[in-house]
Amino acid sequence: MSGERKILVDDRGQPLDGSELLTASRQAVKAGFMVNAPVILCYPNGREVRGHEARMTQKGLREASRMIAEEHGGIQ
Repeated sequence: MSGERKILVDDRGQPLDGSELLTASRQAVKAGFMVNAPVILCYPNGREVRGHEARMTQKGLREASRMIAEEHGGIQ
């Protein structure tokens, strides 16, 4: 289990940094806007478990920027 990002979690599997582990929808993955990237969850007792987290792709970031600009009347 190396190469993947390691996330320290509590006994319930919640990240210690207060963030949330989210899963990208099938539609977002199929459209190329997001991926479900592999991660390693590291529990307080030393146990490591494979998991995943949603990450935006470059295409997703471009689409989000376009939508925000459109919503706010274009880039100023």
